Amino acid sequence: MSGEWTDLPAEFLAGVDPAHPELSDTATHMERIRSVRHGEAYLAWSRYQSIAIVYDQLVVNGTGGFFIDRYTEMVTRVCREDAITRYQADRWVGEALALRERLPKVLTTLRDGILSRQLIQTVVSRTDLISDDTIMADLDTEIERILRSRKGAWTTVRLRDMVDRLVFRHDPDAVRER
Repeated sequence: MSGEWTDLPAEFLAGVDPAHPELSDTATHMERIRSVRHGEAYLAWSRYQSIAIVYDQLVVNGTGGFFIDRYTEMVTRVCREDAITRYQADRWVGEALALRERLPKVLTTLRDGILSRQLIQTVVSRTDLISDDTIMADLDTEIERILRSRKGAWTTVRLRDMVDRLVFRHDPDAVRER
């Protein structure tokens, strides 16, 4: 990869000069922290998007290898490229597919910096027992609407409770089963 991250446009760093960060005031650094948080969320969204596309290319539309199945090959590639464990790569793949297929509207909140990857994982895990596609689509829409309409930061507990209330309202058996 040519080019370095220090070549990012200033707006990505909220105007802080990476060569001389000490010249920026506290308010500018606080804006930079917010900008970095949004950037991290956007990068996670980008990773999920690429993983889902590679999944389609290797698993759905590809042909399997002789010694390993296509899914294993795909997870192995993610593992190698991300320099992470197989378990972590398998989680990324599972989350990417769940977000694309079950929670596409919630996924846009990651892209837009409303939720972090950690919080997105909470939504995925709290909705994973929903098997009805219509209920899932309704939940996706309602969760996304609430996330976009409420100001302030979401904690894991606050988000979990909100999602659990919605799941209970739409599919009480899924909450009981959990």
